[in-house]
Amino acid sequence: LPRGFPRVGPECVLGIELNPYAAELARVSVWIGEIQWMNRNGFPVAKNPILRPLDTIECRDAVLNEDGTRAEWPEADVVIGNPPFVASREMINELGVAYANRAREVFAGEVTPSSDFVAFWFANGLRSLASSAQRVGLVATDSLLEGESRFVLDRIVETTRIFGAVRSILWNDKSDSTSHTLNEWAQVRVCITCFGQAEGEPTLNGKRVNFIESNLSNAVGSGFVRRKIRTLNSNAGLANQGVIPRANVNEKDRAILDLPKASFLIDAVAAKIFCKAPLNPNGMGNSGVIKPYLVGEDLINGRGSRYLIDFTGLTEAEASLFEGPIEFLFRVKMHRAAMKQKEALEKWWLPWNNRDALRISIGKDKYIATPRNSKQRIFVKVAKGVIPDCEIVAI
Repeated sequence: LPRGFPRVGPECVLGIELNPYAAELARVSVWIGEIQWMNRNGFPVAKNPILRPLDTIECRDAVLNEDGTRAEWPEADVVIGNPPFVASREMINELGVAYANRAREVFAGEVTPSSDFVAFWFANGLRSLASSAQRVGLVATDSLLEGESRFVLDRIVETTRIFGAVRSILWNDKSDSTSHTLNEWAQVRVCITCFGQAEGEPTLNGKRVNFIESNLSNAVGSGFVRRKIRTLNSNAGLANQGVIPRANVNEKDRAILDLPKASFLIDAVAAKIFCKAPLNPNGMGNSGVIKPYLVGEDLINGRGSRYLIDFTGLTEAEASLFEGPIEFLFRVKMHRAAMKQKEALEKWWLPWNNRDALRISIGKDKYIATPRNSKQRIFVKVAKGVIPDCEIVAI
């Protein structure tokens, strides 16, 4: 009997991709894979045309439709994906207020209001299992295993099972090396989570285990179910997340609006120049509004070289008398206007979240700082007056 011709082809691969260029690149890549397979296995390759339209890979949003309704995923046997990595606190900045709020409203009950954007894909993956899919496999930053984002993994463990996972590996794609240092790339770690129907023992980090918890460990009960956690009232007011400066609109809007980059942060050289400048019209120097600033990395390597222009407690008129620093911050006002957030624009000379409760506590005495995202829990004593970043919890 003659060899049977393949009865399935690239049209069986369905896809959703928001970026038009990436969507077309995906279509071409799938067809190239088809041509290579046909050549390797002795089948003739289509010649007219060599590549055909692959409309099954759609160019659209995978979370919301244009009218704000939930985007439906096509029916499939298996779902795989590498969703965008956008932290919860960056969703408004990156996606816009209306989009972020609408997405949280549509997915209420499936993800928490403080979940990272990637959690929405896991919620849709779980929804796919309830309709047609047998298995789902997704890549996410390992922050999915922490805090509110893990709520969606709790739901997955409660309704199906995780049959394969890699808990934490380096994301070493340096293709965008022009905008990221090697150190920044080294800090990005991802997890891989596969859930749904599968026979046999699950596999965790390449090894067979009995069970995989929602924190991607193999110890039953080692994970916690976030919805069952109770707040310890005795801890109230003892710890605060650090300041969130947020001076820029997202990069896409910044390019469209042709805005220069803005920041509340300066380096040690600029801080020295400001502090040595002549007295301002109010008779004061700049040293009172230039404060040392710590990020999580500084706690680990033991040195800090950033400073915050800090007008806390001052009105716009009072801040404007500090000529050099206020001129440096004027770009922030341009960005805040573009953000279309009334409250942020009304106090444009202050960080987006100034953490007033934190300011009162760290102004009294030394405090204990610990980085929010480190693999090991590190505690460092910090002098009063040093402002912690949002990557740090001040105790």
